[in-house]
Amino acid sequence: MRDPREFVTAGVAADVDYPGAGHFVRWLIEFHGLAAFRELFLTSPRGGGGGVLDVLEAVYGQDAESLFAEYEASAPHLWVPHRQCADLELLEPSAGTWQFEATFDCEDPSTLGPWVRDFFSYADSMYQSFLIEIDTPGTYTFERGMDTELWVERCLDETGLSEAEADSLWRKEPVSPIPGVMDIDLDPGTYRVDVLRKYGPPHAVTLQITQKP
Repeated sequence: MRDPREFVTAGVAADVDYPGAGHFVRWLIEFHGLAAFRELFLTSPRGGGGGVLDVLEAVYGQDAESLFAEYEASAPHLWVPHRQCADLELLEPSAGTWQFEATFDCEDPSTLGPWVRDFFSYADSMYQSFLIEIDTPGTYTFERGMDTELWVERCLDETGLSEAEADSLWRKEPVSPIPGVMDIDLDPGTYRVDVLRKYGPPHAVTLQITQKP
């Protein structure tokens, strides 16, 4: 959460705290509905400034300070991403090992891109994603080939999290881009694994996940 007063009237993108703005927008949609936000989006002046506050007050029927105070009092510490783990296949283990093998090809509908779940850091990367189910807490080894990067993200059913819940439940982290092996401690749960490669000609990608003894 950020103070929306710091960016809501910004006239240029460089003055916008995008994670903070995204948090505020998510709150407007979740607490006041999509229709109202659509009206706000379509009728606010593109150049920013005080006119944004005028439209904000007209759409939501209260002065901007009251709306900001409501946001600060009711918004969760962290929003779980929209459709965080929806529509992804569960990769089943064989003899305790998850084996992912795929050809990354822009002509293949299963290869997506760009990967922007960490803002724009990987806008030049294609990716495929899947889920794994961890039943036993422990250390898991992720072994992959050259030029492959991974992100591991715990799937959550909650829409928003308090700070305490975020500290105990939320997990989203990169696996080192250095090729080879890396160990990660995982608690029981369902995890989204994003496998990334830089855009290029079709090429094979492999990943193996095993629990350490």
